[in-house]
Amino acid sequence: MILENMLLSNKFFNRTGITLLVMLVILPFAAGLIYALFYSIGFAGAFAKGFTLQHIKAVLYSNDLLSSFLYSLYIALSVIVYSLLLVIPAVAGFHRKINDGKKSFLVYLPLAVPAIVASFISFQVMGKTGVLSSVFFKLGIIKDLQQFPDVVNDVFATSIIATHILMAVPFFLIYFSNLFLTERLQDMSAIAASLGAGKRQILQKLVFPVLLKRGLAAILLYFIFVFGSYEIPLLLGRQQPQMISVLIVRKLQRFNLADVPQGYFLSLLYSLLMLVLLSVFLKLKNKELA
Repeated sequence: MILENMLLSNKFFNRTGITLLVMLVILPFAAGLIYALFYSIGFAGAFAKGFTLQHIKAVLYSNDLLSSFLYSLYIALSVIVYSLLLVIPAVAGFHRKINDGKKSFLVYLPLAVPAIVASFISFQVMGKTGVLSSVFFKLGIIKDLQQFPDVVNDVFATSIIATHILMAVPFFLIYFSNLFLTERLQDMSAIAASLGAGKRQILQKLVFPVLLKRGLAAILLYFIFVFGSYEIPLLLGRQQPQMISVLIVRKLQRFNLADVPQGYFLSLLYSLLMLVLLSVFLKLKNKELA
């Protein structure tokens, strides 16, 4: 009797959870996509005049779409690659200290800093009149503050990538240090060393492949986060090209109302791309649990 009641209660909570998920997440998201589609093809909006493809053509034939996606892809990939190159060797050498109760506070602390605050800090540090330029000037490395290299609002998105890396490294340090312990890579590394493998071989042939394979889902999820970031590229990025989220908001908020349907179509394309990436993430997560 007790077992039957537990099964019935579990079914009730499962059905309630699914119902709430559909009502609060799936239906509003689907409604938003449908509205964006209707706005893009002229069936919604203040000046809707019926079916038209001019807004879609304007987006597809412009350089903004391709340059924005490629720019966002470049930044997201750069952040992931540089972060992993910093994190995985650090995890292999200092995983015990990273998980130490007192010292781990320094790793967790940057995770509490909002993106908008991190971007302001980066601007104050890396700008032409920032902390680094002042230090270089006082040391005599540069004779004028304007000689300091452009790392804010530059074409290579140096400050955007650097800020994202500073936010990504603590997250990956915590994640991969725990993964290092659960996968027992310390013992496997000791066995490999006893068989004659060097530290570089252990890192390249054992630690990197295992951590990347087991952490692929988390890496993809963080890639999605960086690809769609808004505050950091808004403050530290250039007017052209812009990351996709900044471009969408700019289109939606411009005084030219003809750009609003283009903004909705861009948001629709971006949402569909994120759905594809999230489906890949779920498949990878299911493989990890299998």
